[in-house]
Amino acid sequence: MTASRRRLMPRCAALIGMLLGMPPAVQGADDASATSPSATALTRGRALAAACAACHGTDGNATAEAFPKLAGQHAAYLAQQLAEFKAGAAAGAARTGKRAAASAADAAGPAALRISPAMNAQAAALSARDMQDLAAYYAAQPLRAAYATDAAAAARGARIWRGGIAARQVPACAACHGAAGAGLPPLYPRLAGQWAGYLRQQLAAFARGARGPQTPMHAIAAALDSAQMRDVAEFASGLR
Repeated sequence: MTASRRRLMPRCAALIGMLLGMPPAVQGADDASATSPSATALTRGRALAAACAACHGTDGNATAEAFPKLAGQHAAYLAQQLAEFKAGAAAGAARTGKRAAASAADAAGPAALRISPAMNAQAAALSARDMQDLAAYYAAQPLRAAYATDAAAAARGARIWRGGIAARQVPACAACHGAAGAGLPPLYPRLAGQWAGYLRQQLAAFARGARGPQTPMHAIAAALDSAQMRDVAEFASGLR
């Protein structure tokens, strides 16, 4: 075993270890995703998705890089994120940034939350069933994948994705998101075919500590510079 692999193993083990101690709410979401959604759930989800179409497209295939593609994403992950957006709204947190996220987390207690003015408002009115049905609808839609547009950047990103950066204690992205970017629900989303621009935005948000408490991505993203974020995002966008 190489020295670099020995340095990466503790961090990777810690990430995988999180899966062994998932809170009951997250476990429930994962269990729910194991069963096929009913026709009623998909019909309700499609109706609810009409309010989301302006940003995410009618079928979850957003056409602008500012908004994520939701089609084909894991239902458990989508439902969990909606719950975190709703928690952010309940905490009165309607501003982005590390300070706002920290104060909102203090107000909300240990519950995970995400801060986004638009999404906090959208999720505030959703019931638990709404979240499950909306997530099931998007998960059932075929993804129209994005494409890598910079071959050199994608090649550099591939090295980080597969091997991490030992000198910065950054584990391989594949350890949690899979070699092909398929993800590991409910904690780790599918990244393959996602907009590179959106992935860069989220890595920057993680680096600022602006995407919810208690996630290893804060430390991982903070160890990347902007060029490395771009390279990883470009590679993930081209995965299938």
